[in-house]
Amino acid sequence: MGQRINITYSIDIKELQQEVKRLWRKAEDKISSLQIEDIEEEHVLSHSSIEMLESVREQIADIDYCLADIGSIILSYNAHKSDEMRNLHDDKQHKIDELQQKLQNFNDSVLSDEVPS
Repeated sequence: MGQRINITYSIDIKELQQEVKRLWRKAEDKISSLQIEDIEEEHVLSHSSIEMLESVREQIADIDYCLADIGSIILSYNAHKSDEMRNLHDDKQHKIDELQQKLQNFNDSVLSDEVPS
């Protein structure tokens, strides 16, 4: 198997589902083209068996890298959505807290107006 490098690139979030589907199809194609040859009994312990074994392992590793990339993208997307939801919740809570403080201030001012000086 050739050398691998990690890259980072950005795409519009609207294109993310299509990109993940593209990577999924790529993994499916690699799985479909997985080449496993039958080993004849008299050659099981031969050097050619090791070569076939290494070839299958490399193919499986390549498939695993594709699936790991897909998993990483999905996890990152879900973390992003969770952060969005958390921020939305925090914003709403902050507004509720502000409104409660204003209501408390109003109540305090009404009560202080009612108390004789």
